[in-house]
Amino acid sequence: MPGLIKPTTKVIQAAGTATTTTTGAIGASSTWTLPLAASYELFVNVTAVPGSGLLDLVMQTSPDGGTTWFSLPIRTAQISAIGQYVIRWQPGMGTGEAAAGAAGALTGGAQSVNSIHYPDYTRFYATIGGTSVTFSAFVAMYNLTMSVK
Repeated sequence: MPGLIKPTTKVIQAAGTATTTTTGAIGASSTWTLPLAASYELFVNVTAVPGSGLLDLVMQTSPDGGTTWFSLPIRTAQISAIGQYVIRWQPGMGTGEAAAGAAGALTGGAQSVNSIHYPDYTRFYATIGGTSVTFSAFVAMYNLTMSVK
C-alpha cells in the first residue's frame, strides 16, 4: 500500500526584508535543484508589509541550463497583507486530466497548474512593489513510498 513519507524541504527565502531593488530571483542562489517528487507545496509567511508593499512570486524553470527562464503557471496572487499563503501542485498531468496550456507570467493572480520543471534549473522570481515586504518561503516535496509484499 502506498503511503506518504516525511517531506523534504527547500528554503527559497530565509526570513528577511525584500525591497523593490530585490525584484528578481530569490534564495541563497538564484538557481537551485528541486528534486522530482509526487507533489509540492509552496509556503510563504509574510510578517510585515509596510505602506504599499506588494509581493508576487512565480516559479521558473530553464530547459537550456539557465540561459533562458520560463515562468510556469505556478504563482501567488499579489500579496499585500500579513499572512500565510500556500500553493500546491504536482509534476506533469494528473489521472484523467486533459492536456492544457497556461500562460506563464511574472504577475497576474494566483495560478497553480500541474507543470513539469527541469529539476536542476528551478527558481522562484519575486516582484516587489511599493516599498518593501518581509517574508520567508520554502517548498515542501512529498514522495510516495511503495511497500512490496
